[in-house]
Amino acid sequence: MKIISLNTCGGKVFDPLMEFVETNASDTDVFCFQEVLHTSEGSFISNGARANLFNEFKNALESFQAFFAVAQ
Repeated sequence: MKIISLNTCGGKVFDPLMEFVETNASDTDVFCFQEVLHTSEGSFISNGARANLFNEFKNALESFQAFFAVAQ
Protein backbone atom coordinates (compact mmCIF):
# COMPACT_ATOMS: atom_id res chain seq x y z
CA MET A 1 0.00 0.00 0.00
CA LYS A 2 1.31 3.44 -0.91
CA ILE A 3 0.19 6.47 1.12
CA ILE A 4 1.26 10.02 0.33
CA SER A 5 0.79 12.60 3.06
CA LEU A 6 1.44 16.10 1.79
CA ASN A 7 1.10 19.64 3.12
CA THR A 8 -0.28 21.53 0.13
CA CYS A 9 0.30 25.04 1.55
CA GLY A 10 -3.14 25.89 0.22
CA GLY A 11 -2.11 25.19 -3.37
CA LYS A 12 0.10 28.27 -3.53
CA VAL A 13 2.43 26.41 -5.93
CA PHE A 14 -0.46 24.94 -7.89
CA ASP A 15 0.93 23.69 -11.20
CA PRO A 16 3.82 21.65 -9.73
CA LEU A 17 1.48 20.34 -7.00
CA MET A 18 -1.09 19.08 -9.50
CA GLU A 19 1.64 17.61 -11.71
CA PHE A 20 2.97 15.68 -8.69
CA VAL A 21 -0.52 14.42 -7.79
CA GLU A 22 -1.36 13.34 -11.33
CA THR A 23 2.03 11.65 -11.78
CA ASN A 24 1.64 9.64 -8.57
CA ALA A 25 -2.09 8.84 -8.79
CA SER A 26 -1.70 5.61 -10.73
CA ASP A 27 0.36 3.84 -8.05
CA THR A 28 -0.94 5.55 -4.88
CA ASP A 29 -3.66 4.06 -2.73
CA VAL A 30 -4.26 6.97 -0.35
CA PHE A 31 -3.53 10.68 -0.56
CA CYS A 32 -3.72 12.63 2.69
CA PHE A 33 -3.55 16.37 2.06
CA GLN A 34 -3.16 19.06 4.70
CA GLU A 35 -3.94 22.78 4.35
CA VAL A 36 -6.70 22.23 1.81
CA LEU A 37 -9.49 24.79 1.60
CA HIS A 38 -13.06 24.00 0.55
CA THR A 39 -15.89 26.40 -0.21
CA SER A 40 -19.18 26.23 -2.05
CA GLU A 41 -18.72 29.78 -3.35
CA GLY A 42 -16.69 28.87 -6.44
CA SER A 43 -12.97 29.08 -7.07
CA PHE A 44 -10.90 32.06 -6.07
CA ILE A 45 -7.49 32.81 -4.62
CA SER A 46 -7.18 34.35 -1.17
CA ASN A 47 -3.74 35.36 0.16
CA GLY A 48 -2.17 33.12 -2.49
CA ALA A 49 -4.17 30.04 -1.39
CA ARG A 50 -6.78 28.41 -3.62
CA ALA A 51 -10.10 28.61 -1.81
CA ASN A 52 -11.52 25.48 -3.46
CA LEU A 53 -8.48 23.22 -3.64
CA PHE A 54 -10.54 20.29 -2.37
CA ASN A 55 -12.72 20.28 -5.50
CA GLU A 56 -9.69 20.71 -7.73
CA PHE A 57 -8.21 17.56 -6.17
CA LYS A 58 -11.54 15.74 -6.56
CA ASN A 59 -11.63 16.61 -10.27
CA ALA A 60 -8.03 15.52 -10.82
CA LEU A 61 -8.46 12.27 -8.85
CA GLU A 62 -11.80 11.03 -10.18
CA SER A 63 -11.11 7.37 -9.35
CA PHE A 64 -10.51 8.21 -5.67
CA GLN A 65 -13.09 8.64 -2.90
CA ALA A 66 -12.71 12.13 -1.41
CA PHE A 67 -13.30 13.09 2.22
CA PHE A 68 -12.95 16.55 3.77
CA ALA A 69 -12.47 17.09 7.49
CA VAL A 70 -12.68 20.62 8.85
CA ALA A 71 -9.93 21.56 11.30
CA GLN A 72 -9.59 24.95 12.90
